[in-house]
Amino acid sequence: MDKKKRTFMEMKKKREVSKELTEKTKEFMKIRKAIAAALESGPKTIPEIAKEIGLSLPDTTYNVMSCRKYGYIEETEEITEDGYYKYSLGKRR
Repeated sequence: MDKKKRTFMEMKKKREVSKELTEKTKEFMKIRKAIAAALESGPKTIPEIAKEIGLSLPDTTYNVMSCRKYGYIEETEEITEDGYYKYSLGKRR
């Protein structure tokens, strides 16, 4: 094997993404799509989203905040009597 090909193979090994990270990314994408689908019918609170997508409240909160951070969803000005913000689809979708 020539030097150029060996260098390429070594660089490829160093850039490999772990299987665990790949699986976590796929899971986040799946949950993000479920959250977006839940919000298509209108703004919802985190408990409403959790109930609709079948995820625990802590897991839903984590994922909603991640989606919010990256602009996939945004909080509205509306706050419920229980003190929850409502979230809607963001510009990034």
